[in-house]
Amino acid sequence: FIDETLQSLAAQTYPNFRVLISVDASADDTADRCERFAGGDARFLGVRQAERLGWIRNSCELLRRAESDLCFLIGHDDVAEPEYVAALVAALAARPAAVLAFSDMELARPDGHRAARAYAELDGVTERLERGKIVLKRTGDWWIPFRGLFSTRLARRGRPLRRNLAGEFAADWPFMLHVALEGECVRVPRVLYRKRWQVTSLSLSWSFGARERLAVGLCCGMTVLQANLT
Repeated sequence: FIDETLQSLAAQTYPNFRVLISVDASADDTADRCERFAGGDARFLGVRQAERLGWIRNSCELLRRAESDLCFLIGHDDVAEPEYVAALVAALAARPAAVLAFSDMELARPDGHRAARAYAELDGVTERLERGKIVLKRTGDWWIPFRGLFSTRLARRGRPLRRNLAGEFAADWPFMLHVALEGECVRVPRVLYRKRWQVTSLSLSWSFGARERLAVGLCCGMTVLQANLT
């Protein structure tokens, strides 16, 4: 799906942005496809990793290279609507206290079923501690905002995206907790992002056992300690 993903980024209506592509030591022709695409569009830059980093280190490598004030991570098989970046930038500009903007999402399952999904639990929540409590409960589609547009500086501070004792399991949960404790999250109530779950998708391979839940829970605890709550 990488060609469709790249085409959706090239079609963005927002005029001032760059796309960094990190190919994580892929064994197929993904790197060649990305480099060919980047060769025809100066906004794109492709990087080949010499060794397999995994999704956390690969994402952190992209964040390290990002020079913009705002950024977002998009999966290799996801698609963003043309106005995705423009709508999220506008949402952040309209809410100065917000540090992340995200949209509703269409989720495609391996069996072909598609459905619109939304995460409205943080709508209008301005109090810091209340936002943290909501994210800790992990109710509803709490993972949707992870694909939103956020402050690059925020993503780098405190290493919010990191491995836990269960490896890469649910590392987006402590990340979202970090974001929620730093500032407001604003939702654009439109489906502007389309996510595919495949049989081989990483998150579908995870074991949601007691050990894994404890490991990511401890990581969330560390995130709270580092947030300097009164």
